[in-house]
Amino acid sequence: MKNELDDLTITQKTTFIKAITQLIDVAINAFLSALKEIGEIQIAVDGQNFVDLNDEIHGEAYSEEGSIAKYSKRKTNS
Repeated sequence: MKNELDDLTITQKTTFIKAITQLIDVAINAFLSALKEIGEIQIAVDGQNFVDLNDEIHGEAYSEEGSIAKYSKRKTNS
């Protein structure tokens, strides 16, 4: 796959990276929303259910103080 990416222009590479990043963000958001809805699946972090740590865990990443704003090198425009 690397050979195919080498043939892309800088603009095409940037667009590709943005699309993949947004795809991953949407997939993670959908996954966390599903965990919240189902309620039967738990992911434990230090003995606490990850989903229960925050009522809006699935949307938190997108807030001004969320993980994307804090930790991402690539800021999103979603």
